Order: sequence, then structure tokens, then C-alpha cells
Amino acid sequence: SENSKRNFSLTNQLIYEALCKDVAELEEWQVSFDFKCLKQKVRHLRLFGGYIADYGSMFYEDVRCCEHLGQDQWLDKIFRLCQEHFSCGRDFSHIQLYALLHAPPSATKKEIKQAFRAQAKKYHPDKQSTVERGRRTGEIFRKIKEASDKLEQLAPTTKPSERPFDSLIIGIRDVLCKRVQGFLSEQRYDQVEKLLFHLSDIHVLDDLVTPRLRSQQTKDAVTDLVKRHVDKIRIEVDSRWAERKYRALNDCISDLKLMEEKFKSYPDIFPASWNNGIVKNIENEIDKLGRKSRQYLVDQATAKAAMQEFRRCFIQMGFVLVELAPFKDFTKTVMSDVLETCLGYDWGYSYLFDFGLSLQRSNENNTDEENMVAQVVVSEFSHFKEVLTMVWNEETSQK
Repeated sequence: SENSKRNFSLTNQLIYEALCKDVAELEEWQVSFDFKCLKQKVRHLRLFGGYIADYGSMFYEDVRCCEHLGQDQWLDKIFRLCQEHFSCGRDFSHIQLYALLHAPPSATKKEIKQAFRAQAKKYHPDKQSTVERGRRTGEIFRKIKEASDKLEQLAPTTKPSERPFDSLIIGIRDVLCKRVQGFLSEQRYDQVEKLLFHLSDIHVLDDLVTPRLRSQQTKDAVTDLVKRHVDKIRIEVDSRWAERKYRALNDCISDLKLMEEKFKSYPDIFPASWNNGIVKNIENEIDKLGRKSRQYLVDQATAKAAMQEFRRCFIQMGFVLVELAPFKDFTKTVMSDVLETCLGYDWGYSYLFDFGLSLQRSNENNTDEENMVAQVVVSEFSHFKEVLTMVWNEETSQK
């Protein structure tokens, strides 16, 4: 009846959607690095999907041969899904022959023989109750015998070691390495930390494939990628500092600080002492420039004669102040102390005014970046307040 056909189609739809959901969840568990759930899902699918692939495919062929039932789209989809994900150890290309024997497409030679004997008892002409019945079953028996002979040549002697989703498990190392490289390049260190945390469970996948998965190699490959990335940024920090490329150095230090927040519980990957050297080097450099600046302030004549050198020291410290955010407070303190030292002299006020004016006004002998930094220095310190006021008054009067 039509009602029975609708129920039949609905049942097939539910089976298909359940299979699709389970297959999709495999990728979800892999993406979330939940290796324990991934193992459970693979085992479940090999049982559930394997059963559907064996007996659902035979049922599909039986239905296909029944003209009164007609074609069902959901049963077709189930069969195609089985071909896509459960073909390991199954010969779907001869499903008609397996259906004749009522043997699953994963059957071994022994199981083919057993299936043939079972069907032979039912359809052998000599075992029929009447001559007419024997004549009708003779053709069926002939087809069964031909199918058995053919499949015995094709079927394996034992169950193959390859199973559905083996490629997913075997390829997990490449997948994880590719993902971690993407995370590192995008600075998604929270995802890298999540993977590192779950790597302790990856050994549960070892017995899902034959030969066993070497999960320790996967762990080593992933952690080595992260460690090499950390080392690369640390080398870049030293290189950028040596080249005095402060903006790039600031980016590298910020990157390392992000990694420190996520990887500090993995000392083999991220040593706690990563920043000791660079911090000390930068602070020593600022101190050195501060001391050098004070040497020019021993008396008014020396200070006036060395104003360009004094300016050069301040510009160098100014670059750190502007472009190295982690060291802004330290640098500002050193620079402020130098300015306060200058104000300690009776000539210091007028000297700082002239000095501030030279900073505020662009110098054609300096680069655009140096002139920009000089103006930032003037705006950053209250010692140059009068200079800013005078410049503002000049600009206002010109308008």
C-alpha cells in the first residue's frame, strides 16, 4: 500500500540521516581534538555502518529487483554512502552476486561456501517436492552456482586488516601538523594550547589501525612545530633589536607575550626565561643613553656645544618610547630623570626651551621618522609645555 511505501521510505531516510550525522561527527571530534570521542565514534561507525553496508546493500539489491516496490531515493543514498565510506574489505561491484547468495559483500571464501550450501538446500532441483517445482528452481540454482564460483575466486581467504576510516586515523598526524601551522601563523595560540592539552590522549587511537598507529611520533611532530615557531620568534627578537627595528621588535615581543600566556605550562616548548636577555639588553641600552645624555649637562658651555649629540640620544630613546610599548614606562622614567637633572641647573630652564624648540621644528638633516619621534617626545613631557604653548600661539597668529 502507499502507506507502507511511505513508512518504508521514512525508515530509510532516518537510517541515512543517522549515518550522515555519525560520519560528520568524526570530523567534529577531530577538529576539537577529542581523541577519546573520536575513537568511540570510529568503533561505533565500523559496527553500525558496517552492518548497514553488508546487509543494507543486499537489501538494496533485492529491492531494486522488485518491480512492485519501485526505486527509493533514501535507499539509493544509503548505498552510495556505504560505497563512499565502507568499501574497505567489501566488494560492492558484485553486489548482485552477493545478493543472490544472501552473503554480505565482506564475506570470505569460507563464508561464500557456507552461503552457497544454505541456498543450495533451498533451490537444488533434486530436493524439490515436485518435478514442476524442480524445473522452476533449476534456473535459480544455476545462477546461485555461477555466483558462488565467481565470488570464490574474488573473495579473500581472511578478513582484510584494512577497515573503514583507517585513512582518517593514519593521516591524523598530517592533519594536526597542518592545523597547528595554520594556528601559529594566525596567532591562534588558544587553539594550539587546546591541541597540546589533548595530545596526551592521542595514544587511544593506536589500536584502531593495523599496524598500530605511532601516536608518539605525532605528539613529537606537533610539539616540535610549536617549539620551532617559538624559537623562530625569539631569534627574530634578537635580530630586530640588533637592527634597531623597534616597530618589528615590538610585534615580535607582543607575539612572544601572547605565546607565554598560553604555553607557559609547557617549559620544554616555551622556557620561562625567554625574555630575560632581551629585556636586560633594552633596559641597559636606555640606561646607557640616559647616562650619556647627563654627561653633556656638566656645565652650560658643554651642554650648548653638545646639543646635537644630546638631541641624538633623546631621539634614540624616543624611538623606544614610541615604538616599544612594553618599555615605554621605563624609557619615559629615564628620559624624565635626564630632563629633571637639566632643570637642576640655573641655566637648565632656558636650555630645555631651546632644546624643545629644536625637537618641535623639523630638521632637514633628519629622516621623517626622526622628526616625527622628536615631536612626540615634546608632546610626551611636561618639561616642554612652554614650547608647545609658543608654537600654538605662532600657528594661531598665522591663521
